[in-house]
Amino acid sequence: MRILHFIPSIDPATGGPVEGLKQRCAIYRMSGHEVEVASLDSPEFVQQCNFPAKVVGLGPGWGTYRYSRRAMPWLKANLSRFDRRSRRCGSGSRQCINTIPWSRICRWPAISLSGESR
Repeated sequence: MRILHFIPSIDPATGGPVEGLKQRCAIYRMSGHEVEVASLDSPEFVQQCNFPAKVVGLGPGWGTYRYSRRAMPWLKANLSRFDRRSRRCGSGSRQCINTIPWSRICRWPAISLSGESR
């Protein structure tokens, strides 16, 4: 299965959500799944990080909701590469801007931040 996980930041300073994602990536890979992470960090920051999965930096995000002009075009262009049931928007914060647009792109109910369908 090809899995896409969207998170506002892979910066270890943000705490638990990033560590949880690292652990999930390791488990997914051990199970034979391919994992890619989309982040609202800048591409330069992403290159500096030692992350256990491929990370795409779509930021930097601006403002409280970390708006990024590059996020929606990237999702539209790349979403079809991933298995529909595997798409997640997770952050540990209710400030993930892509939850609502994600549902518009996919034409299916928004994914909650915990990964359960709403």
